Amino acid sequence: MIKVKIRDIMMIEPVGKKLISYEWGTPAKSYNVFKVIDAVFGQRNFFSSEKSKLFKKYGEKDGDTIKIKDEFVEQYKEEIDTLLNLEVEIPDVEFTLQDVMESGYIDSELESGKIDKLTPIDMYRIETFLNKVQEYAISDIKAKREGAK
Repeated sequence: MIKVKIRDIMMIEPVGKKLISYEWGTPAKSYNVFKVIDAVFGQRNFFSSEKSKLFKKYGEKDGDTIKIKDEFVEQYKEEIDTLLNLEVEIPDVEFTLQDVMESGYIDSELESGKIDKLTPIDMYRIETFLNKVQEYAISDIKAKREGAK
């Protein structure tokens, strides 16, 4: 497992359905992508649940919506920021930007609708996420080396 921040999870989450629907080079690559995206969706659900609790804690009903009370805006922002900076674990699997570049688009539909091709913003999100994962992995290796000294 590798640790990443929820902030990074939220970066790639919108691309997850697209990635799962792509044709990957091997069944193993496809499974690795599935494991990562499944973990991303699980962490997204956790974030959404906690964010909803914060809305209830600091908000008030305004018709059909909940609005954060003015006197609690700063506290709400601080708690959301703390939540976004929380480190969580996702599977440490082989999944690179090159894999994405070599994958093939499958014209498919899921229950929620048609799956579109990756856009430039999707590629940016994927690259940013993979770079963050790599940074965390390098940090973990350095910390283990320093701990062994």
